[in-house]
Amino acid sequence: MKTSHTLVLWSLRPRMDKLLLLNLFTFVCLAEGGLVSREDSEKNCNLCALFHFGFCYSGMKSCTAAIGQHCVTKNYFVIENSGLSLYHYSKLTCKTDCMNEDTTSKRQRLEVLCCRDRNYCNVPFGTKIPPSSEPGP
Repeated sequence: MKTSHTLVLWSLRPRMDKLLLLNLFTFVCLAEGGLVSREDSEKNCNLCALFHFGFCYSGMKSCTAAIGQHCVTKNYFVIENSGLSLYHYSKLTCKTDCMNEDTTSKRQRLEVLCCRDRNYCNVPFGTKIPPSSEPGP
């Protein structure tokens, strides 16, 4: 003969089975990148108003690029009278609807580079940041 306690647990069994299957499905999809791929997940980006040859003069911070946003490097160049463009400084930020572009005016050139392939991907060319500066998993 079953006790009332056993009857209550037995009646909850179908509900618990469905909950277990739902949790298992969610875990497998997230582990395999089925619901949210690594490319589409949030990314941490460098945030700096004045970056020049490996040093942030305004104090390095970070921003989070949500889904649909990118980490951005804006490289500013000065164009000399000879036509040669010389690197001046960079801005590092997060941006929505980012597109890689390279625009030139009479005296200035702006290069916009967008990325989402990894955390802190918006480091300007020629900069060596040690791998230990990126937080672990």
